[in-house]
Amino acid sequence: MAAPERREPVESRPITGVVLPRIGLAADVVPAELVEQDDTVTWLVPAFKAGHSQYTAGPGEPGNGVVFGHVTNRSLGNVFEPLHRAHVGDPVEIYGGEERFDYLVVAVLAGPRTDVSVLAPTESASVTLITCTGDWNIALHDYMSRFIAHVSEAQRRLAESQRRVYIPRPGTLPLTRNIGKCLQKARKPMRQVAIGSSDN
Repeated sequence: MAAPERREPVESRPITGVVLPRIGLAADVVPAELVEQDDTVTWLVPAFKAGHSQYTAGPGEPGNGVVFGHVTNRSLGNVFEPLHRAHVGDPVEIYGGEERFDYLVVAVLAGPRTDVSVLAPTESASVTLITCTGDWNIALHDYMSRFIAHVSEAQRRLAESQRRVYIPRPGTLPLTRNIGKCLQKARKPMRQVAIGSSDN
């Protein structure tokens, strides 16, 4: 299969805040830089704040904005500790400065720490919230799984227009294994990368 055409990545409008009112999650968000580490690439997850992954979509923009947050760590904080309580249909507030964008949770799932399919771009405005879960691996100094909440602005609008909460059928999450534009800056392949490593 031919490699995708490389284009100069474009910086998106920054996500500056995430709020899930029902579960009491409210986190400031700062940029998370894409860097090369150990022959691969990953994003640096900030301490005590959530991180908006560089080169992923901004608030209200078409595409998949990826936001990481630590679950529990004495030195790095626990801004996304309540995320595992998110349910499909929960309203989500995504902020870009003073402007608020309303989204809905359309899927929640847990997967391996190396599964990058959740980073794939989407056609509609969406955000993927990611934190750690599962067993702690002492050798890797990291959790073995990631908890993901995928939220969509388009589905929020659909739910409002139909005056009901949108509940997707199983398997309808619009993600693929081609991580595409969010990794165009990388010069090396993203093989077995731990997304949002706990020791970053």
